[in-house]
Amino acid sequence: CWRYGAWDTALRVRRAVVAERPDVVIFNLQGTTFARHQLAAAASMLAPWLAHTTGTLTVVMLHTLFDGTDPRTKQWAGKMLTRAVLQADLVAVNIPTYVDNLTENYNADNVLLVPHGVLDANTLTTTSEDGPLRIVVPGYFTDTEPLTTIIRAFDIVQQRATQPVELLIAGGDNPQTQTCIEQVKARHRHIDHIRYLNHVDDTTLSHLLDDATVVLVPPGNTIPGLLQRASSYGKAIAAPNISAIADTVKTEGYTVTFFVPGNISSTAAAMWQLADNPAYRQIAARQNLIAANGLPMSEIVDWYLLHFEHLLAERHPVPASDGISRT
Repeated sequence: CWRYGAWDTALRVRRAVVAERPDVVIFNLQGTTFARHQLAAAASMLAPWLAHTTGTLTVVMLHTLFDGTDPRTKQWAGKMLTRAVLQADLVAVNIPTYVDNLTENYNADNVLLVPHGVLDANTLTTTSEDGPLRIVVPGYFTDTEPLTTIIRAFDIVQQRATQPVELLIAGGDNPQTQTCIEQVKARHRHIDHIRYLNHVDDTTLSHLLDDATVVLVPPGNTIPGLLQRASSYGKAIAAPNISAIADTVKTEGYTVTFFVPGNISSTAAAMWQLADNPAYRQIAARQNLIAANGLPMSEIVDWYLLHFEHLLAERHPVPASDGISRT
């Protein structure tokens, strides 16, 4: 009913809801769900509100906040979009600070914290130590600086390492900055053992995560649930020390080696701690697998279904034989 990048996506979705009359409409939202161009993406974020105006039960799984988390978004526009999304019957988020933000700053009473889940319960696999240590960096990049920091940190690590180390950039440019990767490649041609994979589909990303020695979550990561997904493959993880990730680690029990975003020395130290210490790497990988497998996706689905049933029952109470309505 809609096309990626179209300006009228929200209206198209509303028309489809009116035509199909579903019991529930579920939106799995991040900033670029419907479009990468800022204006088209912003207009598309009105889709949950417009679906709600049809009287259909509307649920949003919100992965990104819009009120200032993206420096390219005007604050007033972010607040407007947030208020529009909160018109849904239920808004589910995965990060505790998001709940605090939405309830305190917007007086929302329809926001719930939902744990992350994994599709499959994997078993711990030991990455072969015979080949190079493989550091995988998934994501799409809008700025050269985060990637430049990672590459320079990697150069420090491979100069210290006693065995080959390889850096895989598993992603490409954000369409708004389509020369970012080429600029970085040109600037760092002298650094060996870096592979730029450009766009990777979901299946390829799964294989890359499975084969990785270390997964590095880049600052400004644009892949929702990357921390949880890497953990589900039993991987050691380095990540920027920002509140959203730190809160998830604390809440869900992951083991992450943190680094300061934009700091070459700190990023190199995090890489080195994991690359140079196989025993610690194995402990972190096992802990992450245990934490991820503790929340199978089937339980998350059941959680949603229970809330759907409850909300639908509130809207359509079943009359009892004694004349008293029960939900």
